Amino acid sequence: MCRGLRVYSIQINSIATQALPVLPPPIVCICINQFHFYCKYECEFLHNQKIFFSTFNKKKAMQVIVFGATGSVGKQLVKQALYKGYKVKAFGRNVFTADLPKDDNLELVQGALFDEKEVYNAIKGCDVVLSALGGAADGTDVTRSLGIKNIIKQMQKANVKRIIAVGGMGILNAADDTLLIDAPDYPPQYIPVGREHLKAYEALKTSGLDWTFVCCPDLIDAEATGEFITNADYPPNPNKYQINTGNVALFMLNEAVKNEYVQHRVGISN
Repeated sequence: MCRGLRVYSIQINSIATQALPVLPPPIVCICINQFHFYCKYECEFLHNQKIFFSTFNKKKAMQVIVFGATGSVGKQLVKQALYKGYKVKAFGRNVFTADLPKDDNLELVQGALFDEKEVYNAIKGCDVVLSALGGAADGTDVTRSLGIKNIIKQMQKANVKRIIAVGGMGILNAADDTLLIDAPDYPPQYIPVGREHLKAYEALKTSGLDWTFVCCPDLIDAEATGEFITNADYPPNPNKYQINTGNVALFMLNEAVKNEYVQHRVGISN
């Protein structure tokens, strides 16, 4: 066991946290499924889970901002990014009343998504933008489409290039390279919100940014398991048509480092 360290590990369907005294200077060992962070002490397996450690990387912590931080995916992004040791900004109207973690690395930024100055000031200095914008599903809520346009505009002004955003499965390609949303048998209740996701995708595609658009099926409000599959621009195969919010966040944070799906939509499924 690491002496004098705070150790986090994600197990299947749960987060196990063990807090130990921190020696100066503080060192954090973090392991969240596929996330491998390292320390300079010898470690052993925790709770019979395979946890690998190596030399601690002392690079400057990544600075990320989460839009939609009070939603189900947004909260997972905030929580998991903090476990990774990142500096995190949580942007939204209700961030001070939301159930977000208490952490010295978390900055709550209360602001309006359509306010150019507030969004610019929040984005400035960040390495990665994570967008989990939500809203009503009946097509009357333009948060997803107009919100992402303002985020894009302010990223361009602030010279921030990397964005990973959440959308819906309907804008993935079908087998004939049309969009799933255009299929005759596409569920009609999902079409209005799907059109909003399509507008957001089209804005990203022409933005000149390094974007990734995660096209989710039905979201299950559940922790990360690390067991999910992805596919570029098409639905994954097999496809269970469900994805845990924790797994969406897990993928997005992995992608922020690996950059395997830059300028691609991503199909994802548990």
